[in-house]
Amino acid sequence: EMAIHRYGIPRLATSFGRSRPPCYVASRGYARELGQRADGPRGRNPDHQPHALAVKAAEAARSSGRDLKMWKRLAEASMEVLPSLPAADIVVILESFNTVGVPFPGLAQSIPEAVESRWAQFSTMQLASICSGLQKARRLEASFVSAVADEVCSDRRRKEEVPWQSWVLLLSACETTGVQHRKLFEVACALSFECIPKMRGSDLAAFSSALAAFGFKHDKVLNRIINQMTATSSDPADVRAVYQACTALGMNHQALEALAEVRGSPGGRH
Repeated sequence: EMAIHRYGIPRLATSFGRSRPPCYVASRGYARELGQRADGPRGRNPDHQPHALAVKAAEAARSSGRDLKMWKRLAEASMEVLPSLPAADIVVILESFNTVGVPFPGLAQSIPEAVESRWAQFSTMQLASICSGLQKARRLEASFVSAVADEVCSDRRRKEEVPWQSWVLLLSACETTGVQHRKLFEVACALSFECIPKMRGSDLAAFSSALAAFGFKHDKVLNRIINQMTATSSDPADVRAVYQACTALGMNHQALEALAEVRGSPGGRH
C-alpha cells in the first residue's frame, strides 16, 4: 500500500474505473490518519481536534449511518468553515456524503466558490476528485469545470505529477457538462499516453467517449487505446463504447472491428 499523501484524494463513484487508483488508496490512508489524530492515545474528543468534520464524515460513512439530522448538521458546519477547511478534508467530506447517498445541495453549491478562492491549495488530483464528486451528486456546473480546466492546464502546474485517473475524471466532467476545453484534451492526451496500457476497459471507454463527444481526434492516443483494447479482456459494453467513439471520429482499425463484431458491437455477433 502506498504511503499516505497529505493531499489524499478518495475514489468517488463513477461509471468507470473499476480499479482502485492511487488516489483511492491515499484517501483511505488519510482517513485512517485523521481518525488516529482525532482519537489519539488518550481518546480525546474529535470535536476539539483538527479535522473533526472530516473525521465525523468518514466515520459516519464507514458505519453506513443515515441519520439525516446528523448529516444536515455536518453539512451546515462544513459550510461555515468551508473557506478555511483543508483541501483534503473537503474531498473526504464530499466523498462521505456521496457514499451514504445523502443530498447536500447547499454544501455542493458552496464548494466551487471555496475552491476557486484558493486554487493553489488544491492538487490536480483533488480538483478532479471534486469534479467527480459533484458529478455524482448531480451538482456539477459547466462554469466550475471550465475554471478547473483552466487551472489544471496553467503553467504553474506544469511540473505537478498527476495520475492518469485524474485526467479520465476531468474529461468525463467535460463530457457531462458540455465543456469544450481543447487545452485540457491536449494535456490529458499528452500526459496519459504512456499510461494507456495500465487502463482498464472502462477507463478506455470513458477516455475515448469524451474525445468523441467533442470531435477531438488524436490518432496516436486512439490507436493505442484500440491496441490496448484488443490485447485485454474487456466488458462488451466497454468494447462497444470504444468502437462507437472511434467510428464517430473516423478511425478505421481492422482489429477493433473484428473484436467488436465478436464481443457484440451493433450489427455484430453476440
